[in-house]
Amino acid sequence: MRKSSPQYNIAINNNITITFDNERIDQGNNFASNTFTAPITGKYLLAVCPKIDNVDKDATFYTISIKTSNITYDRGYNPTCYSADFSNLSLGMNVVADMDANDTAFVTLYQSGGTAQADVWTGSTFSGALIC
Repeated sequence: MRKSSPQYNIAINNNITITFDNERIDQGNNFASNTFTAPITGKYLLAVCPKIDNVDKDATFYTISIKTSNITYDRGYNPTCYSADFSNLSLGMNVVADMDANDTAFVTLYQSGGTAQADVWTGSTFSGALIC
């Protein structure tokens, strides 16, 4: 899945679901409403690479999460070491998730503190594939 339009000024101090609205490959129709649904029980490679623009240096941290029915996988980033706001932050993450048939996975972004100015930009991606 890819984003075809940005999410502007994401809210702070809330888990915001990243919207993915452009399918490139969906062989089994397993992506819908920003969510991947496992068609069968197995191990799935889940990968997300959001492009974040207008990153607020005054935010305490950013966390990208892949939330599955069984567990949440997180990757954090602390922007406070920068002297000015910046763009083009990528919080890419890959995980192997144990999923049962009909388990789901989706992606959220959390910004702690600062100003609601960060944007999730087009070209951000989310994918899921059965690996065994």
